[in-house]
Order: sequence, then structure tokens, then C-alpha cells
Amino acid sequence: MRRLLLYLIAIAEITLIFTGPGCRSVTPVIELQPVEAGNFKAFGKYADYRIGAGDFTTARQQNSHYGEFVREYLAQKLTEIQNLSHKDPLAADATVSREPAVIDGHIGFIRNADPVEAIKEIIDINITFRITRQGEGITLASTQINKKSPREEKSIQAKLRESVDSFLAEIYPDQTVIPIKMVKGRGKYNRRGMELAAGHDYAGALICFRKAIDARPDDHTNLYNAGLMCEVLSDYNCARQYYQRARELSQRDEYKAAYNRTMHKIDF
Repeated sequence: MRRLLLYLIAIAEITLIFTGPGCRSVTPVIELQPVEAGNFKAFGKYADYRIGAGDFTTARQQNSHYGEFVREYLAQKLTEIQNLSHKDPLAADATVSREPAVIDGHIGFIRNADPVEAIKEIIDINITFRITRQGEGITLASTQINKKSPREEKSIQAKLRESVDSFLAEIYPDQTVIPIKMVKGRGKYNRRGMELAAGHDYAGALICFRKAIDARPDDHTNLYNAGLMCEVLSDYNCARQYYQRARELSQRDEYKAAYNRTMHKIDF
């Protein structure tokens, strides 16, 4: 009877060791900016700049009115955004520690035949947007947006407005977030990384996942979780490298989605 009692006590102690709160498995959900905020997630800091609308050049003089059209529409949208945010980036006291900047760029037009109706023309519109430090001409960041339009004035103007709206959505992204669930793996470093991520210590979690990768280099779950920590810390080059390695080991849908999500994000 005594042996049986000691045996039951030992079993109970082992059960407590493996199911106690210190070893409880957690699968944190990480909140990220939506894909639409992709290229310029780091442009959140530029929302504090005193940004104005600059000049948009065109290759041909006959298209110069489109440059003025983009400038005017951009200025209008910037004013609307500033009013909604209850601050005027153009005001002298808006952000004392920030230097003024302008959004300028170049508009290119290429005429192509309509692939369906060859007698019609399709216009390829390529707009390069730049955020430039005013007075110094230093480009802080740039991107290009491409649109196609029939050769009709109203349609071209609509595509130009869409391009401006898309660019501004990058600089002033929607503050909604998308939940990304981490992937459970094996080993003490994986478990500890999960715990730290659940507590929003993403830098500490990344250290743990890197140790887990050293211990299990073929475990794609650690590579994915390490990439997710890099992404939430805005180190997109690091994130892409981990996501790519995870994809090479497993074709899970979330790995492909994660890699694609960071393809156009820029490190600053």
C-alpha cells in the first residue's frame, strides 16, 4: 500500500511538472499593419513631417497640365488628411523637431494598342512619387505606381487621382490591424519565444527563436516565428530571409503569404 501511495505521488508530481503554468503552451496572435500599408509602413514617421505638394514633371510639354492636376489634387487630399488628424503639418509649430518635406515626382505616359480592340489606344500611366526634404533636395523615399487608362481625359484624370490616393494610403495607413497567428514548434527556446511574444517582448522572443533555429535548423516553425518577430519590429529584410527559408522547408500557405506580405516593404 505504501509503495502504491508513493507511486501515485510521484505520478502526480510528474504531471504537475509538465502541465504547470510555467510550461503551458501558448500560441500568441501578432497584430500587424494590413498589406495595404505595405511599401511605406515605416512612413508613419513622415505623418509628422510638414508635408506639402511639390511639382510633378512630364516628358512632354503637352502633358504638363497633368502635372498641375496631380499637384492640386494632392494638395487637396493632404489638407483633408490634416484636418481629420486635427493638425496642420504646414503650420509653423506643427512639429518643431521635424523638417519640412514635399511630395513631388514625375508622370510618364506610354501609348499602347488595346489588346482587345487594336484600333483603340491604352495609356500606361507611370507616376513616380518622392518625399523630398525641402530646401535640400534629399529624397527620403520614393515609389512608382502604374495604371492603365483608355485615351480619354476623364479616365486619365480618374487614374491619376487613384494613384495619389494609393500613395497617400501608404504614408497615412489605416490604423486597423490584421491578426497573424504564430506557429507552434518544439523545444524550450520555441516555448520561451512564444511566451515572450505573448508578452509583447518581440526582441526577446526573436533571440529565443534564433537559438531555436541554431538547435533545430530544419524546423520551419522557428524560422517562420523569427520572421514574424522581425516583421513586427519593422526589420523587413530580416523577415523576408526567414520567411524564404521557412518556405524552402515547407509549403504552408501562411509562409507564402508572409513572404509576399513583406516583398514590397522598405527598411529605413
